[in-house]
Amino acid sequence: METSVLDWLERTVKDCPDKAAFVDGQHSVSFAEVQHAAQTIGTALARYVKGRRRPVAVMSGRCADTPAVFLGVVYS
Repeated sequence: METSVLDWLERTVKDCPDKAAFVDGQHSVSFAEVQHAAQTIGTALARYVKGRRRPVAVMSGRCADTPAVFLGVVYS
């Protein structure tokens, strides 16, 4: 049973990693690509944001890559 959005993402990557997760007018991003980008962003953020439950500002446009940024904050 999924208890968080990260659990949902990880289960979905196991079930259908190549399925398009997000699509915009320019390109699409698979669930595996979203997970990889989010984990990379989360690792980088964890190095710079000291302490738990610290706010992280996200500024981005509307594109298929944007959800990975928000998920990266959650991973951090």
